[in-house]
Formats: sequence, structure tokens, C-alpha cells
Amino acid sequence: MSRLNVAIWAEALVGRHTGTRTFLEAVLYNFVTHHSDDIQFTLVCPSWADPKHLEGRFPDGPWRVASAPGTRWSNRLRWLAGGANLTPLIGRHDVYLSGWQWPLGGDDQPFVGIVHDLRLLDRHARDPGVSLPRRMAWTALWRQSVRACLARASAIVAPSQFTLDHLGSLGYRAHQPALVIPHGVDMSVWAADRAQPALDDACGRIGMAPGHEYILSIGQHTPHKNLRRLIEAFAARLAVRDPAARLVIAGGENSETPLLHDDIARLGLGGRVILAGSVSFDDLRVLMAGARLFAFPSLFEGFGLPVLEAYAAGIPVVTSATTSLAEVAGDAAILVQPTNVPEIAAALERVWTDGCLQVQLSAAGRVRAALYGWDTAASRYVELLQTVAGTTGRPH
Repeated sequence: MSRLNVAIWAEALVGRHTGTRTFLEAVLYNFVTHHSDDIQFTLVCPSWADPKHLEGRFPDGPWRVASAPGTRWSNRLRWLAGGANLTPLIGRHDVYLSGWQWPLGGDDQPFVGIVHDLRLLDRHARDPGVSLPRRMAWTALWRQSVRACLARASAIVAPSQFTLDHLGSLGYRAHQPALVIPHGVDMSVWAADRAQPALDDACGRIGMAPGHEYILSIGQHTPHKNLRRLIEAFAARLAVRDPAARLVIAGGENSETPLLHDDIARLGLGGRVILAGSVSFDDLRVLMAGARLFAFPSLFEGFGLPVLEAYAAGIPVVTSATTSLAEVAGDAAILVQPTNVPEIAAALERVWTDGCLQVQLSAAGRVRAALYGWDTAASRYVELLQTVAGTTGRPH
């Protein structure tokens, strides 16, 4: 059988670092290193991004980069209207792969759609800081995007059963095969060197004096990451019980950044809560390895990669018992209701002060993380893409 020829919308690879970018990088790396006899792919780079960002991103192998002309909005609207055809630009491919916001391919171009999450369509997870007219416009656009994806896709993939169920709970029904392919984690990547000099250097770069033990959290400063409640929970008990304790939040500034600064000042936590901003991947690994516990009480996740990353690093985890997080965390974390500040506060204090529990959670987390491998995820994607291409008349 000849190599499968796949076109992949690569916007996630040229934007800010997100879970979607981590997923796509890991799966494509495995395509090149383990499946180069089975698959070749074209990364379709949007015109508003520099294709040079993709050069050298993966090892040498059967892959290339192509650019899609047009503006962000003209491309999006043309795709949604079914009027876009990339074939004259990038050549004929056996199958197209993209997230639901960019449904590629026409009726004769098989398309696998990935539904990472549908937070933007869930009224409980929207950003209240966005004006009502703008929120209504975006919601209408996302709804049309989901409809287009479901209308054109030969198969739908979600990273968690929660996300697949959420699709149905919002009233969307997939007529094509829909399956769950969980994301993975690289155990060796997150087993970072815990040498004190590296940790001291990383702490210095985020403005925290060396020598403090800390809780680590990760997330953009947006409402669904629930950082304001996390700060309140830290202030309620642990900050009082242990004056040396710190809370470090790694993640880029966004709509809620001014409110986080206000909360820190109002609660008298200046110097105790460190908004580290966007940190390098190497620093993030070191900060994760050096944390006493990892807190991730998010209100909404389609999967929750940071939980697996903390598990792989051997760090005890407190996370939400809602959306996909309980599914991914299993019984290896302390689960809390993310809207209940006293419950979050009690969990943070319990894990912080109980050394035996820390050891227990650390061991259980490593076992749990070992169940999720990027090689397994990549293999399942290859099998699915081959099946879709085969059932749509691809010559062998």
C-alpha cells in the first residue's frame, strides 16, 4: 500500500502554546518517527502566519508545508459556506484533518474532524467580560462551524468521552462514526531534573525568591480556568497556616488579568501569589518538578493535559470533579467541586500538610499517566485516517 497523503490545518502550530498545539506536535512527531512508511502529510499554514515557523518543527521525513492564501475571515467564511477547495493549491490528498472550527474538504474530499472541546458553545463556560453582541456573533459562528464539521466529516474524534457526550447534550447529532482517542503524555519529558540550581534559576525568572515551597497552577487568565477562586482558596487557609507557602500561576495574560491583580492586593497576598506569565517550556518543566502540589480547579476542560503532565512529573494533584477532568484524573488526584472555595481550600491544605498523602498521590499519578501514550494516540489516528481514506474509494 502506498503512503496515505494527509492535509492538516496547522494554525494551532503557529499560535500561542495551548493543549491543542501540544497534541498536534506530539501526534505529528510520532507520524514522522514511527509511521513514515504509512503516512505523509502537508501542513497547511494560514496566510496570516509565517510558514517559516513550521520549518524544522519535526524530524526530516515525508512532510512539507504549504500556505493557504486569504485573510482569516475570508477563509473561515468560505470554508463554512462550502466554497473553499485547497486541492488546486496543495494538490490532491487522500484525507483532510482539522479541528471543528476549520472543516476542510468538499463532498469528494474525506475529512476527519477533531472536537477538542465545545466550551465556547456552553453558556456556563463563556467569558462574561465579552460584550453581549460580540458573544452572540461568536456563538453563531461556532454553531455554524459545528454544523459544517458534522455535515462534511467522514469521522469525528474527541479526546474524552465527556467531550463526545457534550456534543450530544448541546443538540448536535453525528451521523458518522464518532470515537474517543485520548491525548497522551511523554513520561520522560516531564521527569525533569530536580537539581536545585535549575529550580533557583527558574524561580528567579518568574520573580520568586528561591527556597520557597509552592503550589503550581497553569492556565491563561480567563474565567474558565477558575484562577480567582484558586487564589481565594489559597488565601482562606493555607496562606494563613504556612506563611512561607507560595502560589505560582503560569500562563499568559488575558481578559481576567486585572481582576487577578486586584484580588491579590485585596487579600494581602502580594509576594505570596506569583503571576508568572508565559514561561518557557523548559522553565515550566522545572517548575512542575519542583512544586509541592499541582492545583487545576478548572471550570471546563475538553481533556486536561496539565493533569497528566503533573502526574508524569510525580506531583500530587488537586483538580476538578467536573467536565473531562474526573475522567482523565481517575482516582489518582483529590477531586473538588470547582465552584466551592472552602472545598478547594481544604483540599490544598490537606495535600500540603500530609506527607503520606503526597507520596500516595505521586505514585498513583505516575501509574495513571503511564496509561496515556502519544504513540498509542498517533497509531489510532493513523488507523482511522487509513479507514476513512479506504472507505471513500482511495486506490490501494
